[in-house]
Amino acid sequence: MAIFIILAAAIVIAVSVWKERQKNIVSIFSHAATELDLRFSTDGTVMRRPWIFGETSGIRVDVRPFTRNKNGTQATWTGYRLTFPHPINPSFVGENDPKRPLMARLTNRFAECSISDDELFCARSGLVEDSSRLIADVRLLINTARNLMEHGKDSEVAKPPLPPPLPVKPEPVVQEVEIEEAAEPKFHTVEFDGSESEASGSQIPAPEEPEPASTSPLEQKQDAVTVLPETEIGETATRETIEADSLAKDPPPQSLGAAAKDLFDSGRNRFQISRTFADAYGDRTLEGTGILRRVDRYSNDRYLGRGPGYLAEVEIRHLENPTGGLSQISAVVQLPGDEDSGMGLSEWREKIGEHVLVCGTLVHCDAFTGKLFLRNGLVDSPLASAST
Repeated sequence: MAIFIILAAAIVIAVSVWKERQKNIVSIFSHAATELDLRFSTDGTVMRRPWIFGETSGIRVDVRPFTRNKNGTQATWTGYRLTFPHPINPSFVGENDPKRPLMARLTNRFAECSISDDELFCARSGLVEDSSRLIADVRLLINTARNLMEHGKDSEVAKPPLPPPLPVKPEPVVQEVEIEEAAEPKFHTVEFDGSESEASGSQIPAPEEPEPASTSPLEQKQDAVTVLPETEIGETATRETIEADSLAKDPPPQSLGAAAKDLFDSGRNRFQISRTFADAYGDRTLEGTGILRRVDRYSNDRYLGRGPGYLAEVEIRHLENPTGGLSQISAVVQLPGDEDSGMGLSEWREKIGEHVLVCGTLVHCDAFTGKLFLRNGLVDSPLASAST
């Protein structure tokens, strides 16, 4: 009996300590949001994971903790995501590119840092429990994002003149064509006019008549065949070089929308989609925005395990190059039940059609239906204007 009393007391103490810590974390994030003139919310579950979000200078800011699986253990990280109002050029042009020191400073400060054409993402290992650290991090990232946007415009303007024109090659080709043309008209003249010269007995006018008629069309055809493809080949080679360089410098995706684009909108077949998901996205925690399309109860799912809970389907991307009958990609998100989320099915379905934020751990990709399955998910309505 004494053992049960001790265990009950230990549980009560542990719960009270946990609640106090959660209250303290919520207070830290709320104070930081107020100082930064941003909005604050929690995810509505028992965990009450904090979330700072909003816009400043046209830049979308999202700060929230997330979990990451590594070597079979879960760890909590603090993620900072800033979305640019307009796409920028994220690549570095030369050693003196002003974007290099900006990114180097972030790399020294954060455990993880990456940039794409539409967003900047940084993360700290562990949950930040100091409001001054949160405020300093967000202000640094906002200033860096502004500088990246400014320098990104300069890089885009300077980039097109880089590919040099091909050297003048048509000259030797044209000379070779002229030599062949001089030989071919004489040959055709002998074949065409032999019968006329024998019948008339005069050999002088016979070669003069076909030369103007046979030479000019032949010159026009051969000029068209030899000169034009040379120019087209040069332009094609330059275009292919530029496209290959830009693809090679494309950073790894950091959002659900970018992952969907990489998997389904990059010309991969279904086998390659499944293999790329297993190599690059399995067990990764990502977030993005989309349109809530459906919410249903579930008791057991092949990929998401046992319930009870809800399954929400969120449309996260329209494909630019539809293939295999797919035109859009959706995320199937595992949500907690009534007791944990505090929301019933009718309340969830009132959100259908809204622009929502979705977050979760990727566990499966169905290459045939274009669906990504997310475990331990979150769906909320941030009224976000940015789309994935």
